[in-house]
Amino acid sequence: MMFDKLREITGDLVPPVFEASDYPRALKIGIRDDLVARFPHVKPWRLAGWIALWCRRIQYHRAVARGGVRFNLDGNPAGRITEAERAYGREIVARMQKPRPKTVGKGGRPILQLKGAA
Repeated sequence: MMFDKLREITGDLVPPVFEASDYPRALKIGIRDDLVARFPHVKPWRLAGWIALWCRRIQYHRAVARGGVRFNLDGNPAGRITEAERAYGREIVARMQKPRPKTVGKGGRPILQLKGAA
């Protein structure tokens, strides 16, 4: 679905970095600007929205948490992930994996959770 949306936005042109693997790679800092330059016929906000969705996925944060190399649009190395970025990636993955409280009760009715109630 992610690739379908990108193909729709760019006219079937998907940069190699996004097709290189089933798992996302850590992208170079400033890749949004590279996308805008590569696809000048596309409104920048559409590309920014797509890249934001791509980078919010847990798979992307896992790639950053692993560390190593960042990649440019062509799939070539373009910098390294810093230790601070790795730590942030691990923090985000932990938050995303944390169980969330149940919000829907019997019959699909929302469960009310009052602040300060124990």
